[in-house]
Amino acid sequence: MIPAAAGAPHHRWSNEPEEADASLVPLDLREILAILRRRIALILGVTAVAAGIATYFALTAPPRYQAVGTMRLTDTRRQLTSGLVDAADNAPRMSSDPVLTEIAVLTSRSVVGHVVDSLPILRLRTTGVPAALVRDLVLSPSSEDSLSPRTFTLAFGDVNYTVSAKGKPTVRAAYGEPVDLGTLSFAIARKPAERKGTITLLRRDDAAAKLAGSIKAKPREGTDVIDVSYTSSDPVLAQHVINTLLSVFQHSSVEAAAEQARLRRQFIEGQLRQNDSLLSAARLALSGFRSREQSYSAKDKFTAERSDLSGIQAKVEEVDAQYRLYTSMLAQLQSSDIRGSDQRLGAMISAQGAAASPIVMDMFMQLQKLQNSRDSLTTGRWASASTNPDVQRIDAIIATTRQKLKQTVQTIVSTLDERKRSLNQLKEQSTQALVQIPGTDAEEARLVERESAYQKIADQLRDELQKARLAEAAEVGQVEIVDLASRAHNISTSVTQVVLFGVLLGLFLGSGGAVVIEHLDTSIRGRDDLETALQLPGLAIIPKFDVKGGRKQLNGNGAKQKNGNGRRGATLQVKPPSAQDVSNALITLKDGRSLGAEAYRTLRTKLLFSRAISSLKTIVVTSPFAQDGKSTVAANLATTFAQHGMRVLLMDCDLRRPTQHEIFHVPCEPGLTELIAGDGMVAGTGRHTAVPGLSLIPAGALPPDPVEVMGSARMREVLARLSESFDVVVLDTPPVLPVADSAILASMADGVLLVVRAGHTDRRAAQLAVQQLQDVDARILGSVLNDPSAQVPRYDEYGYATYYAYGPKA
Repeated sequence: MIPAAAGAPHHRWSNEPEEADASLVPLDLREILAILRRRIALILGVTAVAAGIATYFALTAPPRYQAVGTMRLTDTRRQLTSGLVDAADNAPRMSSDPVLTEIAVLTSRSVVGHVVDSLPILRLRTTGVPAALVRDLVLSPSSEDSLSPRTFTLAFGDVNYTVSAKGKPTVRAAYGEPVDLGTLSFAIARKPAERKGTITLLRRDDAAAKLAGSIKAKPREGTDVIDVSYTSSDPVLAQHVINTLLSVFQHSSVEAAAEQARLRRQFIEGQLRQNDSLLSAARLALSGFRSREQSYSAKDKFTAERSDLSGIQAKVEEVDAQYRLYTSMLAQLQSSDIRGSDQRLGAMISAQGAAASPIVMDMFMQLQKLQNSRDSLTTGRWASASTNPDVQRIDAIIATTRQKLKQTVQTIVSTLDERKRSLNQLKEQSTQALVQIPGTDAEEARLVERESAYQKIADQLRDELQKARLAEAAEVGQVEIVDLASRAHNISTSVTQVVLFGVLLGLFLGSGGAVVIEHLDTSIRGRDDLETALQLPGLAIIPKFDVKGGRKQLNGNGAKQKNGNGRRGATLQVKPPSAQDVSNALITLKDGRSLGAEAYRTLRTKLLFSRAISSLKTIVVTSPFAQDGKSTVAANLATTFAQHGMRVLLMDCDLRRPTQHEIFHVPCEPGLTELIAGDGMVAGTGRHTAVPGLSLIPAGALPPDPVEVMGSARMREVLARLSESFDVVVLDTPPVLPVADSAILASMADGVLLVVRAGHTDRRAAQLAVQQLQDVDARILGSVLNDPSAQVPRYDEYGYATYYAYGPKA
């Protein structure tokens, strides 16, 4: 007799909170390593696939060459004009970060489009023939929409090649000789490696967008130097693209600066012509007055009064000039031609120089910066349409900024108007002070003051006009080419690096996939998971061991015989089987020093040294489903009890798939079925085994209705009589969930052991199995976990714990 397991209370689940909590437990390093070990096949497979793909791409990818050129942003125009042209002259064109602005202009559609026009090879997309073999390419001057066809098929022979296209006759030419296809003409320099190929003519905008996306511009930190690079499979083409791009961009900068200077010159000339007209009128008026009045000596008389009036008049003229200028700016802001009005507006602001309003200057620079940002979004390889949310957002900001600038200019115009009225009032007051002065002298003073004011404005405008002419004559921009691309460098990644990257990526994806699969796996994976899900004590963890050769054919010692009536009868063994005759699954007998045998002895010890000393004689060993290892656990548990000196009976109560006769290598009949069918004890149903003190009753003949056999009164009687003859009776029963046999026997037995297989038994299925056993008031002693990846401590001779991972032997 053995005691019951300690503290195995009945527990019922209201829902599944424990299952949810168990799935949220974070993984520790040891558990992750166990997962990787279990899923090693998946990890190696993914790694092999990733390495193969990486190897294929590494071997088939064409080499990549990068050409790099260098440019610098300078103020050469001011240096050439000896400082006469101030930096403020170009202020409207510059943003808060001129380097980023120039990079955006560098990759704009206008600049890149000129590069495509200079290098028509960029408009070709080739397949099967390297672009470097295409020579003497000439595009038709026809319009873009009339270029048809655009795709040409090439076939390469030994001495010549043929070109065909839809709707065009096939053209044949020797290598090096050009072919004229109407849309374009080109020549193939030599025979390529492929037998066939295609050439597609891209649209100019598509080619420009593709090129813009391949150009990389990076400023050097803390300087105005910009490195521009381009990558291609053709080193010569990469070099030509960079050099052409730098040249086109420099020329574009020169043209933009010249256009800015020309607009500024035209504006100043217009203002100067208007002022000269007013100055001539003032001089004629003064000359006519003096001729009529013969008054040439009024200066001394009106010196003091005229000095004050002159100052006021100068301010009036200055304010009037600013009023006209800002009125013109307001008209430009209200114009529908936004692009043209922005250029004229920039020229007006440039004409003011240092006198321009800082607020207007800042707002206009902000407007220019926003416009440049919009151009960078709508140009290049990844050009966005006007309906793009980012473009629409910038358009809205531009409209808001333009409206704010318009409101600011309107405010300035109103302020100047108020100031002009104030000055006019002061002017009237000064004029009234001269009422008593003779009219001829006052009129002369007024005319002289008017002429002086216009002359001062004319001198200022001529000075600005000279600066504008010098800036226009200086044919330089803000871009200086520091270094042209000398030759392209091979930047292709080595095959070793690509394969290594593929291996690392495969290991990462495989390991991640293994962890994800394990996380999504609802099976019980370890002891903690088992106890959390079932709320039962884990009595033992059984490692995986070698079971090969465990099902041998019966030899003469256990041969089946028939009686005289032709049916299977009760046969007795001639002699007890030896330890060599049993299955390798009986690890407690085959290898008593193994970790597996030690685990079964641990299970036996926990059952022996529990609280209830004499209440446990019949033990049912079952599992939620088949293939969980319950029969092996039952056989080894019975063996450990017998090895402890107890009289043990092992009954194979699985009348559907009996296993114990195969483990112990004894005949299956007669057995339990014959014992239940008889009135008394049937001779030969009990078998001696290779384990001293252990007897076995096999299943016997398989009945048509095993449930009726298990639930019969005869079964209760037989079980009661056998429990009196043995210290322990171990019952190997069918799984709990598929059939009701185990639940019936569990209600008769003193205790139940539930066997669960790690990584195989579903958590919810195990909970349902416990629930069914509790429904029949079965006494569940605890659970036994078959876990090949578990680690248990063993102690060396010095008392230090050493952990061993269970698993099959290498």
